[in-house]
Amino acid sequence: MKRTKVVIVGGVAAGATAAGKAGRTDPDAHIVVFEKGPYISFANCGLPYYISGEVKNRGNLIARRPEDFKKKYGIDVFVNHEVLKIDRPRKRVLVRDRSENREFEEEYDKLILAMGGNTFLPPIPGIQSPNVFALRSIPDIDSIDNFITAYNPLRAVVLGAGYIGVESADVLRKRGLEVTVVEMASQVLPPLDPDMAQIIEDRMKAEEVRVITGDGVDRIESDSTGLASEVVLRSGNRIPADMIIASLGIRPNLQLAKDAGLQIGKYALWVDESMRTSDPDIFAAGDLVEVKHIVTGAPTWSPLAGPANMQGRVAGANSVGGNVRYKGTLRTSIVMFDRIAGAKTGLSEKEAKEEGYDYSVSKIKTSSHAGYMGNVHPLHLKIIYRKKTGKLLGAQAVGEEGADKRIDVLATAVTAGMTVEDLEQLNLSYAPQFSHALDPINVAASIAGGD
Repeated sequence: MKRTKVVIVGGVAAGATAAGKAGRTDPDAHIVVFEKGPYISFANCGLPYYISGEVKNRGNLIARRPEDFKKKYGIDVFVNHEVLKIDRPRKRVLVRDRSENREFEEEYDKLILAMGGNTFLPPIPGIQSPNVFALRSIPDIDSIDNFITAYNPLRAVVLGAGYIGVESADVLRKRGLEVTVVEMASQVLPPLDPDMAQIIEDRMKAEEVRVITGDGVDRIESDSTGLASEVVLRSGNRIPADMIIASLGIRPNLQLAKDAGLQIGKYALWVDESMRTSDPDIFAAGDLVEVKHIVTGAPTWSPLAGPANMQGRVAGANSVGGNVRYKGTLRTSIVMFDRIAGAKTGLSEKEAKEEGYDYSVSKIKTSSHAGYMGNVHPLHLKIIYRKKTGKLLGAQAVGEEGADKRIDVLATAVTAGMTVEDLEQLNLSYAPQFSHALDPINVAASIAGGD
Protein backbone atom coordinates (compact mmCIF):
# COMPACT_ATOMS: atom_id res chain seq x y z
CA MET A 1 0.00 0.00 0.00
CA LYS A 2 1.33 3.42 -0.98
CA ARG A 3 2.41 5.63 1.89
CA THR A 4 0.62 8.98 2.13
CA LYS A 5 3.05 11.80 1.53
CA VAL A 6 2.28 14.98 3.46
CA VAL A 7 4.24 18.15 2.74
CA ILE A 8 4.00 20.93 5.34
CA VAL A 9 4.94 24.52 4.53
CA GLY A 10 6.05 26.33 7.69
CA GLY A 11 6.91 25.31 11.21
CA VAL A 12 6.69 27.05 14.61
CA ALA A 13 3.25 26.51 16.22
CA ALA A 14 0.84 25.28 13.54
CA GLY A 15 3.26 23.55 11.19
CA ALA A 16 5.34 21.77 13.79
CA THR A 17 2.23 20.62 15.65
CA ALA A 18 0.63 19.43 12.41
CA ALA A 19 3.73 17.38 11.61
CA GLY A 20 3.76 15.71 15.00
CA LYS A 21 0.05 14.94 14.93
CA ALA A 22 0.19 13.53 11.39
CA GLY A 23 3.12 11.34 12.40
CA ARG A 24 1.29 9.99 15.44
CA THR A 25 -1.98 9.47 13.54
CA ASP A 26 -0.33 7.57 10.70
CA PRO A 27 3.17 6.32 11.60
CA ASP A 28 3.57 5.02 8.03
CA ALA A 29 3.00 8.44 6.44
CA HIS A 30 5.92 10.16 4.73
CA ILE A 31 6.00 13.66 6.18
CA VAL A 32 8.23 16.46 4.91
CA VAL A 33 8.38 19.95 6.46
CA PHE A 34 9.89 23.02 4.79
CA GLU A 35 10.57 26.03 7.00
CA LYS A 36 11.76 29.30 5.49
CA GLY A 37 13.65 30.39 8.61
CA PRO A 38 16.49 28.77 10.55
CA TYR A 39 14.32 27.31 13.35
CA ILE A 40 11.49 24.83 13.01
CA SER A 41 9.86 25.16 16.43
CA PHE A 42 10.41 27.87 19.02
CA ALA A 43 8.52 29.62 21.81
CA ASN A 44 7.74 32.89 20.06
CA CYS A 45 5.59 34.10 22.98
CA GLY A 46 8.64 33.84 25.20
CA LEU A 47 10.93 35.86 22.96
CA PRO A 48 10.53 39.25 24.71
CA TYR A 49 11.65 37.77 28.01
CA TYR A 50 15.06 36.91 26.63
CA ILE A 51 15.55 40.63 25.97
CA SER A 52 14.70 41.45 29.59
CA GLY A 53 16.93 38.68 30.93
CA GLU A 54 14.07 36.75 32.52
CA VAL A 55 14.84 33.90 30.12
CA LYS A 56 18.55 33.33 30.73
CA ASN A 57 19.24 30.59 28.21
CA ARG A 58 18.35 31.39 24.62
CA GLY A 59 18.40 27.69 23.80
CA ASN A 60 15.44 27.11 26.11
CA LEU A 61 13.26 28.99 23.60
CA ILE A 62 13.90 26.36 20.94
CA ALA A 63 11.18 23.77 21.47
CA ARG A 64 12.26 21.15 18.93
CA ARG A 65 15.01 20.76 16.38
CA PRO A 66 14.89 18.99 12.99
CA GLU A 67 16.70 15.97 14.40
CA ASP A 68 14.05 15.65 17.13
CA PHE A 69 11.32 15.18 14.51
CA LYS A 70 13.41 12.64 12.60
CA LYS A 71 14.26 10.62 15.68
CA LYS A 72 10.78 10.55 17.19
CA TYR A 73 8.49 10.41 14.16
CA GLY A 74 10.70 9.79 11.12
CA ILE A 75 9.72 13.24 9.83
CA ASP A 76 12.08 15.02 7.42
CA VAL A 77 12.46 18.68 8.40
CA PHE A 78 14.33 21.17 6.21
CA VAL A 79 15.02 24.65 7.59
CA ASN A 80 16.08 27.58 5.40
CA HIS A 81 13.84 26.11 2.67
CA GLU A 82 11.24 28.42 1.17
CA VAL A 83 8.26 27.13 -0.81
CA LEU A 84 7.84 29.46 -3.80
CA LYS A 85 4.91 27.97 -5.69
CA ILE A 86 2.14 25.38 -5.48
CA ASP A 87 1.39 23.46 -8.66
CA ARG A 88 -2.04 22.11 -7.79
CA PRO A 89 -2.76 20.12 -10.99
CA ARG A 90 0.58 18.25 -10.68
CA LYS A 91 0.45 18.19 -6.84
CA ARG A 92 3.95 19.56 -6.47
CA VAL A 93 5.60 22.48 -4.72
CA LEU A 94 8.59 24.47 -5.91
CA VAL A 95 11.16 24.83 -3.13
CA ARG A 96 14.24 27.02 -2.81
CA ASP A 97 17.08 25.84 -0.61
CA ARG A 98 18.17 29.23 0.68
CA SER A 99 21.46 27.92 2.04
CA GLU A 100 22.64 26.57 -1.32
CA ASN A 101 20.54 28.86 -3.53
CA ARG A 102 19.05 26.01 -5.55
CA GLU A 103 15.48 25.14 -6.49
CA PHE A 104 13.73 21.80 -6.76
CA GLU A 105 10.23 20.31 -6.86
CA GLU A 106 8.62 18.13 -4.20
CA GLU A 107 5.48 16.12 -4.83
CA TYR A 108 2.71 15.62 -2.29
CA ASP A 109 -0.48 13.69 -1.69
CA LYS A 110 -1.65 16.18 0.92
CA LEU A 111 -0.32 19.66 1.59
CA ILE A 112 -0.57 21.67 4.81
CA LEU A 113 0.04 25.43 4.71
CA ALA A 114 1.30 26.97 7.94
CA MET A 115 3.23 30.05 6.85
CA GLY A 116 1.78 32.20 9.63
CA GLY A 117 1.82 35.97 9.40
CA ASN A 118 4.23 38.74 8.56
CA THR A 119 5.10 41.72 10.71
CA PHE A 120 3.18 44.70 9.34
CA LEU A 121 5.51 47.51 8.34
CA PRO A 122 3.58 50.40 6.81
CA PRO A 123 5.36 52.57 4.22
CA ILE A 124 6.68 55.01 6.81
CA PRO A 125 9.83 56.82 5.62
CA GLY A 126 12.78 55.54 7.62
CA ILE A 127 11.16 52.37 8.94
CA GLN A 128 13.80 50.24 7.20
CA SER A 129 16.59 51.79 9.28
CA PRO A 130 18.93 49.15 10.78
CA ASN A 131 17.95 50.00 14.37
CA VAL A 132 14.22 49.51 13.75
CA PHE A 133 13.37 46.00 14.86
CA ALA A 134 10.47 43.58 14.79
CA LEU A 135 9.99 41.06 17.60
CA ARG A 136 8.64 37.80 16.15
CA SER A 137 11.55 35.41 15.72
CA ILE A 138 14.79 34.25 17.27
CA PRO A 139 16.86 36.21 14.71
CA ASP A 140 14.85 39.28 15.81
CA ILE A 141 15.81 38.88 19.47
CA ASP A 142 19.40 38.20 18.49
CA SER A 143 19.48 41.46 16.53
CA ILE A 144 17.91 43.43 19.39
CA ASP A 145 20.16 41.91 22.05
CA ASN A 146 23.29 42.43 19.95
CA PHE A 147 22.37 46.05 19.23
CA ILE A 148 21.75 46.85 22.91
CA THR A 149 25.05 45.23 23.87
CA ALA A 150 27.04 46.97 21.13
CA TYR A 151 25.50 50.44 21.18
CA ASN A 152 24.19 50.80 24.75
CA PRO A 153 21.06 52.73 23.66
CA LEU A 154 19.38 54.92 26.26
CA ARG A 155 16.01 55.70 24.60
CA ALA A 156 13.63 53.30 22.88
CA VAL A 157 10.40 54.03 21.04
CA VAL A 158 7.81 51.28 20.64
CA LEU A 159 5.42 51.74 17.74
CA GLY A 160 2.10 50.15 18.62
CA ALA A 161 0.55 49.33 22.00
CA GLY A 162 -0.99 45.95 21.26
CA TYR A 163 0.14 42.88 23.16
CA ILE A 164 3.62 42.74 21.62
CA GLY A 165 4.06 46.50 22.01
CA VAL A 166 3.16 46.47 25.70
CA GLU A 167 5.43 43.47 26.34
CA SER A 168 8.24 45.17 24.40
CA ALA A 169 7.90 48.30 26.51
CA ASP A 170 8.06 46.20 29.67
CA VAL A 171 11.18 44.25 28.75
CA LEU A 172 13.05 47.29 27.41
CA ARG A 173 12.23 49.14 30.63
CA LYS A 174 13.64 46.20 32.59
CA ARG A 175 16.73 46.36 30.40
CA GLY A 176 17.26 49.93 31.63
CA LEU A 177 16.06 51.96 28.66
CA GLU A 178 13.84 55.03 28.73
CA VAL A 179 10.74 53.93 26.81
CA THR A 180 8.05 55.78 24.86
CA VAL A 181 5.06 53.93 23.39
CA VAL A 182 3.12 55.41 20.47
CA GLU A 183 -0.35 54.08 19.62
CA MET A 184 -2.63 55.40 16.89
CA ALA A 185 -5.78 54.24 18.69
CA SER A 186 -7.15 56.18 21.62
CA GLN A 187 -5.98 53.56 24.15
CA VAL A 188 -3.33 50.95 24.78
CA LEU A 189 -4.32 47.31 24.20
CA PRO A 190 -7.13 47.95 21.70
CA PRO A 191 -8.63 44.43 22.14
CA LEU A 192 -9.66 45.41 25.68
CA ASP A 193 -12.38 47.88 26.52
CA PRO A 194 -11.05 51.37 27.35
CA ASP A 195 -11.97 51.16 31.05
CA MET A 196 -9.97 47.95 31.48
CA ALA A 197 -7.05 49.02 29.27
CA GLN A 198 -6.73 52.24 31.29
CA ILE A 199 -5.66 50.22 34.34
CA ILE A 200 -2.71 48.83 32.39
CA GLU A 201 -1.89 52.24 30.94
CA ASP A 202 -1.85 53.76 34.42
CA ARG A 203 0.65 51.12 35.53
CA MET A 204 2.82 51.81 32.49
CA LYS A 205 2.94 55.50 33.34
CA ALA A 206 3.62 54.73 37.01
CA GLU A 207 6.66 52.75 35.86
CA GLU A 208 7.85 55.81 33.88
CA VAL A 209 6.93 54.57 30.43
CA ARG A 210 5.74 57.50 28.36
CA VAL A 211 2.48 56.62 26.61
CA ILE A 212 1.19 58.56 23.59
CA THR A 213 -2.21 57.53 22.22
CA GLY A 214 -4.33 58.91 19.41
CA ASP A 215 -1.29 59.81 17.34
CA GLY A 216 0.45 58.05 14.45
CA VAL A 217 3.94 58.06 12.99
CA ASP A 218 4.65 60.40 10.09
CA ARG A 219 8.30 59.48 9.52
CA ILE A 220 11.49 58.25 11.12
CA GLU A 221 14.55 60.46 10.74
CA SER A 222 18.14 59.20 10.77
CA ASP A 223 21.47 60.59 11.93
CA SER A 224 24.67 60.88 9.89
CA THR A 225 25.47 57.19 10.45
CA GLY A 226 22.16 56.05 8.95
CA LEU A 227 20.64 54.95 12.26
CA ALA A 228 17.13 56.06 13.19
CA SER A 229 17.41 58.90 15.67
CA GLU A 230 13.98 60.52 15.91
CA VAL A 231 10.33 59.55 15.45
CA VAL A 232 8.19 62.35 14.04
CA LEU A 233 4.49 62.00 14.79
CA ARG A 234 1.57 63.19 12.71
CA SER A 235 0.88 65.79 15.37
CA GLY A 236 4.36 67.21 14.79
CA ASN A 237 5.75 65.94 18.08
CA ARG A 238 9.29 64.61 17.83
CA ILE A 239 10.59 61.76 19.98
CA PRO A 240 14.35 61.08 20.20
CA ALA A 241 15.16 57.39 19.73
CA ASP A 242 18.28 55.26 19.90
CA MET A 243 16.31 52.18 18.86
CA ILE A 244 12.76 51.43 17.73
CA ILE A 245 10.53 48.38 18.05
CA ALA A 246 7.87 48.19 15.32
CA SER A 247 4.93 46.27 16.79
CA LEU A 248 2.22 47.52 14.47
CA GLY A 249 0.53 44.16 14.14
CA ILE A 250 0.81 41.29 11.71
CA ARG A 251 -0.86 40.30 8.47
CA PRO A 252 -1.61 36.75 7.29
CA ASN A 253 0.98 35.49 4.82
CA LEU A 254 -1.40 34.86 1.93
CA GLN A 255 0.67 35.30 -1.22
CA LEU A 256 1.45 31.62 -1.78
CA ALA A 257 -2.22 30.67 -1.29
CA LYS A 258 -3.43 33.50 -3.55
CA ASP A 259 -1.00 32.53 -6.30
CA ALA A 260 -2.33 28.97 -6.10
CA GLY A 261 -5.92 30.18 -6.54
CA LEU A 262 -7.15 29.08 -3.13
CA GLN A 263 -10.25 30.76 -1.73
CA ILE A 264 -9.51 33.78 0.47
CA GLY A 265 -12.08 34.69 3.10
CA LYS A 266 -12.98 37.98 4.72
CA TYR A 267 -9.83 38.20 6.84
CA ALA A 268 -7.47 35.41 5.79
CA LEU A 269 -7.37 32.04 4.02
CA TRP A 270 -10.72 30.24 4.04
CA VAL A 271 -10.86 26.78 5.65
CA ASP A 272 -13.70 24.57 6.82
CA GLU A 273 -13.94 22.95 10.26
CA SER A 274 -11.53 20.21 9.19
CA MET A 275 -8.97 22.92 8.30
CA ARG A 276 -9.35 21.97 4.62
CA THR A 277 -9.04 24.77 2.08
CA SER A 278 -11.03 25.09 -1.15
CA ASP A 279 -8.69 22.42 -2.56
CA PRO A 280 -9.61 19.09 -0.88
CA ASP A 281 -5.96 18.00 -0.82
CA ILE A 282 -4.67 21.19 0.84
CA PHE A 283 -5.11 22.01 4.52
CA ALA A 284 -4.04 25.14 6.41
CA ALA A 285 -3.67 26.25 10.03
CA GLY A 286 -2.42 29.04 12.26
CA ASP A 287 -2.10 32.78 11.65
CA LEU A 288 -2.69 32.15 7.96
CA VAL A 289 -6.38 31.18 8.27
CA GLU A 290 -9.70 32.59 9.37
CA VAL A 291 -11.99 30.49 11.54
CA LYS A 292 -15.39 30.67 13.21
CA HIS A 293 -15.92 32.82 16.30
CA ILE A 294 -17.62 30.68 18.93
CA VAL A 295 -19.91 33.49 20.12
CA THR A 296 -20.99 35.09 16.86
CA GLY A 297 -20.54 32.16 14.50
CA ALA A 298 -19.00 34.60 12.01
CA PRO A 299 -15.52 34.38 10.47
CA THR A 300 -12.71 35.89 12.51
CA TRP A 301 -8.94 35.99 12.54
CA SER A 302 -7.12 34.90 15.69
CA PRO A 303 -3.31 35.10 15.39
CA LEU A 304 -2.60 33.44 18.74
CA ALA A 305 -0.41 30.50 19.73
CA GLY A 306 -3.13 28.40 21.39
CA PRO A 307 -5.51 28.33 18.41
CA ALA A 308 -2.57 27.79 16.03
CA ASN A 309 -1.52 24.66 17.91
CA MET A 310 -5.08 23.34 18.03
CA GLN A 311 -5.63 24.00 14.34
CA GLY A 312 -2.31 22.35 13.52
CA ARG A 313 -3.42 19.19 15.32
CA VAL A 314 -6.67 19.12 13.34
CA ALA A 315 -4.95 19.70 10.00
CA GLY A 316 -2.27 17.13 10.75
CA ALA A 317 -4.74 14.42 11.74
CA ASN A 318 -7.06 15.02 8.80
CA SER A 319 -4.23 15.11 6.26
CA VAL A 320 -3.65 11.40 6.92
CA GLY A 321 -7.28 10.31 7.02
CA GLY A 322 -8.50 11.58 10.40
CA ASN A 323 -11.92 13.10 11.03
CA VAL A 324 -11.32 15.88 13.55
CA ARG A 325 -13.09 19.24 13.68
CA TYR A 326 -11.97 22.64 14.95
CA LYS A 327 -14.95 24.18 16.72
CA GLY A 328 -13.80 27.79 16.65
CA THR A 329 -12.09 30.42 18.76
CA LEU A 330 -12.90 32.91 21.51
CA ARG A 331 -9.65 34.81 20.91
CA THR A 332 -8.82 34.29 24.57
CA SER A 333 -5.63 36.17 25.39
CA ILE A 334 -3.56 37.60 28.21
CA VAL A 335 -0.71 40.09 28.48
CA MET A 336 1.41 41.36 31.37
CA PHE A 337 3.16 44.64 32.06
CA ASP A 338 5.30 44.80 35.18
CA ARG A 339 3.25 42.54 37.49
CA ILE A 340 -0.23 43.39 36.23
CA ALA A 341 -2.05 41.16 33.73
CA GLY A 342 -4.85 42.03 31.35
CA ALA A 343 -6.94 39.17 29.96
CA LYS A 344 -9.89 38.81 27.61
CA THR A 345 -12.17 36.11 26.23
CA GLY A 346 -15.08 36.28 23.81
CA LEU A 347 -16.54 39.67 22.94
CA SER A 348 -15.59 42.95 24.55
CA GLU A 349 -18.30 45.49 25.27
CA LYS A 350 -17.38 47.50 22.17
CA GLU A 351 -17.46 44.33 20.05
CA ALA A 352 -20.85 43.33 21.45
CA LYS A 353 -22.13 46.77 20.49
CA GLU A 354 -20.66 46.49 16.99
CA GLU A 355 -22.28 43.07 16.56
CA GLY A 356 -25.68 44.51 17.49
CA TYR A 357 -26.27 42.52 20.67
CA ASP A 358 -28.74 43.75 23.28
CA TYR A 359 -26.24 43.32 26.09
CA SER A 360 -25.48 44.38 29.62
CA VAL A 361 -22.31 44.53 31.71
CA SER A 362 -21.37 43.59 35.25
CA LYS A 363 -18.11 45.04 36.50
CA ILE A 364 -16.56 44.72 39.92
CA LYS A 365 -13.36 45.71 41.69
CA THR A 366 -12.35 43.29 44.41
CA SER A 367 -9.24 41.34 45.39
CA SER A 368 -8.02 37.97 44.25
CA HIS A 369 -8.13 36.43 47.74
CA ALA A 370 -9.20 37.15 51.31
CA GLY A 371 -7.76 40.38 52.68
CA TYR A 372 -6.84 39.00 56.08
CA MET A 373 -4.25 36.72 54.40
CA GLY A 374 -2.23 39.77 53.39
CA ASN A 375 -0.41 40.53 50.14
CA VAL A 376 -3.67 41.36 48.39
CA HIS A 377 -3.96 43.16 45.08
CA PRO A 378 -6.95 44.67 43.28
CA LEU A 379 -8.71 42.48 40.75
CA HIS A 380 -10.97 44.09 38.15
CA LEU A 381 -13.52 41.78 36.53
CA LYS A 382 -15.97 42.60 33.75
CA ILE A 383 -18.50 40.26 32.16
CA ILE A 384 -20.65 41.00 29.11
CA TYR A 385 -23.90 39.10 28.65
CA ARG A 386 -27.19 39.18 26.73
CA LYS A 387 -29.93 41.07 28.55
CA LYS A 388 -32.88 38.76 27.91
CA THR A 389 -31.23 35.40 28.36
CA GLY A 390 -28.21 36.20 30.52
CA LYS A 391 -26.03 34.19 28.13
CA LEU A 392 -22.38 35.10 28.38
CA LEU A 393 -20.79 36.96 25.48
CA GLY A 394 -17.35 37.67 26.90
CA ALA A 395 -15.26 38.81 29.84
CA GLN A 396 -12.13 40.72 30.83
CA ALA A 397 -9.95 40.59 33.92
CA VAL A 398 -7.11 42.86 35.05
CA GLY A 399 -4.98 42.43 38.14
CA GLU A 400 -1.68 41.36 39.65
CA GLU A 401 -3.05 38.04 40.83
CA GLY A 402 -5.88 35.81 39.64
CA ALA A 403 -6.72 37.39 36.29
CA ASP A 404 -5.52 34.31 34.44
CA LYS A 405 -7.56 31.92 36.58
CA ARG A 406 -10.77 33.90 36.19
CA ILE A 407 -10.47 34.42 32.45
CA ASP A 408 -9.89 30.71 31.88
CA VAL A 409 -12.98 29.81 33.92
CA LEU A 410 -14.97 32.38 31.96
CA ALA A 411 -13.62 31.15 28.62
CA THR A 412 -14.87 27.69 29.55
CA ALA A 413 -18.23 29.15 30.54
CA VAL A 414 -18.63 31.08 27.28
CA THR A 415 -17.70 27.99 25.26
CA ALA A 416 -20.31 25.98 27.17
CA GLY A 417 -23.01 28.59 26.51
CA MET A 418 -23.52 29.32 30.21
CA THR A 419 -25.57 32.19 31.62
CA VAL A 420 -24.90 34.59 34.46
CA GLU A 421 -27.32 32.50 36.55
CA ASP A 422 -25.11 29.47 35.92
CA LEU A 423 -22.05 31.48 36.94
CA GLU A 424 -23.72 32.68 40.12
CA GLN A 425 -24.01 29.08 41.29
CA LEU A 426 -20.75 27.82 39.87
CA ASN A 427 -18.90 25.80 42.52
CA LEU A 428 -15.32 27.11 42.44
CA SER A 429 -12.48 26.17 44.78
CA TYR A 430 -12.00 28.22 47.92
CA ALA A 431 -9.33 28.71 50.54
CA PRO A 432 -8.59 32.23 51.81
CA GLN A 433 -5.12 32.37 50.26
CA PHE A 434 -6.62 31.64 46.82
CA SER A 435 -10.02 33.32 46.66
CA HIS A 436 -13.09 34.40 48.62
CA ALA A 437 -15.93 32.18 49.84
CA LEU A 438 -17.81 33.63 46.90
CA ASP A 439 -15.34 33.91 44.06
CA PRO A 440 -15.23 37.23 42.16
CA ILE A 441 -16.87 35.37 39.27
CA ASN A 442 -19.83 34.43 41.50
CA VAL A 443 -20.06 38.02 42.75
CA ALA A 444 -20.00 39.59 39.27
CA ALA A 445 -22.63 37.11 38.12
CA SER A 446 -24.79 37.83 41.16
CA ILE A 447 -24.73 41.54 40.39
CA ALA A 448 -25.62 40.78 36.80
CA GLY A 449 -28.49 38.59 37.94
CA GLY A 450 -30.01 41.60 39.67
CA ASP A 451 -30.70 43.32 36.33
